[in-house]
Amino acid sequence: MINAFKGFYIDIVRNLELDRLRGFTRTLIVFLILLTFAFVAFFVSVVSTKLDEDTKYYINAISETYKYYPVGASASLVLIQNFRISEGCGDFEGEADPEKLFLRFATGSEVTVSRFSTSSVRLDIMSEELRYRFKNTTQQGSSEKLAADIEGEEFYDCVSIEISLSDNNPVFTMNLLGETAIGQEITDAPDKYSQMLLNANIMIEGKSAISKSRFSYEPIFVPRGAIITSHLPNKDKLQALPATSGVLRASMDSKAIESSIMVYGGELHIQLYREKPRPLKISFINRLSSDNEAVIGFSSLIILIQFLSAIIAFLMRLKFINTTTHQIQSNLAPSKKARRRKIHRENI
Repeated sequence: MINAFKGFYIDIVRNLELDRLRGFTRTLIVFLILLTFAFVAFFVSVVSTKLDEDTKYYINAISETYKYYPVGASASLVLIQNFRISEGCGDFEGEADPEKLFLRFATGSEVTVSRFSTSSVRLDIMSEELRYRFKNTTQQGSSEKLAADIEGEEFYDCVSIEISLSDNNPVFTMNLLGETAIGQEITDAPDKYSQMLLNANIMIEGKSAISKSRFSYEPIFVPRGAIITSHLPNKDKLQALPATSGVLRASMDSKAIESSIMVYGGELHIQLYREKPRPLKISFINRLSSDNEAVIGFSSLIILIQFLSAIIAFLMRLKFINTTTHQIQSNLAPSKKARRRKIHRENI
């Protein structure tokens, strides 16, 4: 290591012809060059840093619809009360059941939580098999797949649950443990009511470029009508470490569903109205202004570079002054000798 640095030092001195300068000045110039390289490397490191598996996203949203993909056995049970059930996801019939029961989602199912009014919340649960048949229309399949069960009573393929909210049951809450999508794509169909994301803000927590300590970026606000989706970084680790967790809350005095969701790792994608989904990224200005350690590092390098530049400039000026003075004295020396000879001849 020492020999490599020594060789690097000799190459710089030879290529830049610094051997004409004094040793201390040469050392300062080489150190200045190294600091400049360090500044550029640090700048590139900060700029190229991406949101990775250590990134945390905290989402606070108000939306009329959510899609939820539970991780399976690890997903929490959902307490339901004053509910009606529709097997096959059709129309609801009969009176609401006032009993409190626990709902469990099957592994691989898709749960759509939505609201059409202030008096109810609707859950549409589709099994993994039915989802696969919808995505692959050429695939023929008739086997039923479990979608959900309510304390032992099983429901297959597709089941809808309507939960009524009243003074006796004013709030519905539901924990999330799995992939989540907030909002839905708005269509132009005139006969369909499109539920949408009303508003959301996302706070991103990253790691500092120097000490790897955590810090928060400036919050990002998501406009009305967008879609926010989370993508797990590693599907094989679903059972061990679910990447998305949160809670949904619907109250009878609101037509929307509030949520607080945390996504650990992976990527967030945001799809604006009539746009394609795009991964969420952080601008360099936001990254630099939020990471105090990076700001201190940049400032320290800039100050040190300016300080060394000033010292080197001062030493170079001294060198120039000394050289100029020596040349003047050398030019004056012959004139003095000639004057002495002239005076000597005159005296003779």
